[in-house]
Amino acid sequence: MSNPSPKRRPQDVAALAHEYLARNRGDAVHALQDALRDALWLREEAQQREERFSRAESHGYVREGLYRR
Repeated sequence: MSNPSPKRRPQDVAALAHEYLARNRGDAVHALQDALRDALWLREEAQQREERFSRAESHGYVREGLYRR
């Protein structure tokens, strides 16, 4: 998991961390919990999208150019 997104710059990550800390009034433990909860939710959403895409693809609904990964 040491492969960060190439689109994410260090200052973006720092700004996001600051936002989570501010939302949690400086409580680092709760900020981390919120960040992890959000990350897990986003991962689940991405997996569900991928599953829907795979089902559509396996049923022959995807034609060239309709869906792009």
